[in-house]
Amino acid sequence: MMQSQCGLASPQIQFIGQRTAGTACGTGASLGVGKPFALTNGAEIIHHVGPYARFFLDSFEVRRTVADRTYEEEAGTRRVVAETPAGTEDSPTSRADHPECMRPPDLYSFDSPGWAIGSRELSVAPGTKTSPSATRVEQRLNFVEWIAASGPMTRINTDRQEWSTVLKLRWSGTTWHMESGSMIGLGHVTL
Repeated sequence: MMQSQCGLASPQIQFIGQRTAGTACGTGASLGVGKPFALTNGAEIIHHVGPYARFFLDSFEVRRTVADRTYEEEAGTRRVVAETPAGTEDSPTSRADHPECMRPPDLYSFDSPGWAIGSRELSVAPGTKTSPSATRVEQRLNFVEWIAASGPMTRINTDRQEWSTVLKLRWSGTTWHMESGSMIGLGHVTL
């Protein structure tokens, strides 16, 4: 890289934190448990690009992987209905609709795992749905997220941040409802 050849340090992007309250950048979506929809948990990861890094970097992309496991309870029996192995690609396909969220000095990444619409059989993986007689569903997800940044003769990845979400749902007889124990935050959960 040009900076190291000149004796300069590599440009850095700093993780600032995760927001689980308020509204997401560019979308106006509410953040938190049961938001922006009744069966989703919304969060936003924030990174800061310092002045030195802004001189060398002009392209920023959110990268994310996921691991998850979904359980259902039917007639008192709990079983795994779907799971995704750690490291499975889950990067957002585009932030072109909210370019202001990926413009320094701060970079915002929004996600809201769960179901926007709670039909009786929830789609938990491609081609897999929960049983039509399930009374409870629990989905546990772990994410690893970072920013891939580049500029002329420079490419860096930020430190990887872990965050997780747990969605615990109960069927009321007419609709799914979020139960206590649902959460979203930094770190990981046991799948």
